[in-house]
Amino acid sequence: MRRRLPAIVLSIPARRPPSRCALVHRRSASSASSSLLASSRVRHNVWQPPSKELRKPDPEPPEHPPLKEDVMFTWKGALFLSAVTAGGVAIFLFERQRVMTRRRVQVEESKIGKPKLGGPWTLYDREGRIVSDSDLRGKYQLIYFGFTFCPDICPQELEKQAAVIEKLDAKFGEVVQPVYVSVDPGRDTCAQVDAYCREFHPRLIGLTGTPAQIKNISKAFRVYYNEGIRTDEEDYLVDHSIIQYLMGKGGKFKEFFGKNLTVQEMADKISDIIKSDQDRERRKRKGRTQEIDDDDD
Repeated sequence: MRRRLPAIVLSIPARRPPSRCALVHRRSASSASSSLLASSRVRHNVWQPPSKELRKPDPEPPEHPPLKEDVMFTWKGALFLSAVTAGGVAIFLFERQRVMTRRRVQVEESKIGKPKLGGPWTLYDREGRIVSDSDLRGKYQLIYFGFTFCPDICPQELEKQAAVIEKLDAKFGEVVQPVYVSVDPGRDTCAQVDAYCREFHPRLIGLTGTPAQIKNISKAFRVYYNEGIRTDEEDYLVDHSIIQYLMGKGGKFKEFFGKNLTVQEMADKISDIIKSDQDRERRKRKGRTQEIDDDDD
């Protein structure tokens, strides 16, 4: 009797249909592989230059403006530059002349009236005689303050004074009297002043005095002076104002002149003052005015 073997049953799971996500994934993979295959085929293709019909034409270079316009622009620019340059040069020359004129006059007078300069004084002349301000009335006086031991400035100013007097003498006669006043009473004796003044104009009046007298006249004319450092009793310099004063025939102040004024400028200014005074005197003599003007003296 045969034995029956037990039956072996194999259970095979049933195949489920693919889900929707799996289908999408497969389609994506299939599309990617197709794209890769197509791109690989394109890579192996031989490159062909584009046809002439597909080429873009080269851009044409920009056209230059006509030559006539360039010339017109150049002329305009040149004219403008010339005008600007000429204006700048004119301004420079004007400013330069103004600065030079300002420097030429070292001391300027305020036009609000005239400074009250001058007054009574008494000094000694080159011969030792007493001289006062009233002794010089009747002529204009051109007065300079200095000292005989001055190395350079005083000789230059007295030479300029002499040249101005020569010009005025030739034009009006001897109507202006040159005067030198010492501000160094310690060394400028009458004999020293006399020897010093001989080197300049022959009509130059040299005056000196005591320290009190020199202080009085310097104060009246507002003249600054100060002794410098002394190495000994006879070796020192005196710092002082460098101004020449024009006084009228009656002793009234007329004008003052700084160091930087030239001989011709001084002579012209004094000539104008003399002419103005002469015209005023003629009008008074003719009875055309009854005013009494002290400034003409």
